[in-house]
Amino acid sequence: MMRNGRAVVHIGTHKTGTTSIQRYLFERRNALRRQGVGVYEGVLQTSHVELLLLSQRAERSNAYKFLHPGIDMAGLRRQTETALRDLFAISGMETYVFSAEGLSYLRHRDELMRLKDLICEFVERIEIIVYLREPRSFLSSYRAQLDRLGIPKTEQKDAFNYVEDDSWLVDYDALVKTYLSVFPCVSVMSYDDEVAKCGNVLPSFANAIGAELTENDVSYWLNSAPNT
Repeated sequence: MMRNGRAVVHIGTHKTGTTSIQRYLFERRNALRRQGVGVYEGVLQTSHVELLLLSQRAERSNAYKFLHPGIDMAGLRRQTETALRDLFAISGMETYVFSAEGLSYLRHRDELMRLKDLICEFVERIEIIVYLREPRSFLSSYRAQLDRLGIPKTEQKDAFNYVEDDSWLVDYDALVKTYLSVFPCVSVMSYDDEVAKCGNVLPSFANAIGAELTENDVSYWLNSAPNT
């Protein structure tokens, strides 16, 4: 297959308007296609969590693996490869978009190389978008999400559910540095600034993928309150 266009991979982080972005992408995918934006529809969820599962080191955990043990990884890889081929077979697209906040769990270069290998054969370049939230606000919201999911917190410092003030999840410098070691183009955006300016991250995200928002898209502005 000929490499064509760019892939934009939105990696979260968690609790930064990802619900709005993913609902917008999924429900407006046909309209976006008419604008030259192809949306990956995903295999497991609209959060494209399979990208995380196929990239992360096997010994590491995440919220999805905690809640869904015993994943058939070989079957998941086959399904994902098929879904990717179907996406990139769509002609006339300038941009192909993925949104998976779980990818912010990736902190090792080999993990990012696996992510790159899933996509790079299809496109000329890969661009990363990440929204960062003030650490204390992020951790407060993330802790509440773990509680809603019934996931206990831990004292294991390298775990996804370690949420003390020194959590690795808010080591944003390490996150960005690791991504830059594999992907030359990483756009870092402030969740707090976008919410203060626009009430939501969706306008800045749409601009980043080359899409035009309409009045109808206001309905996708979910979870935009400061403490969600």
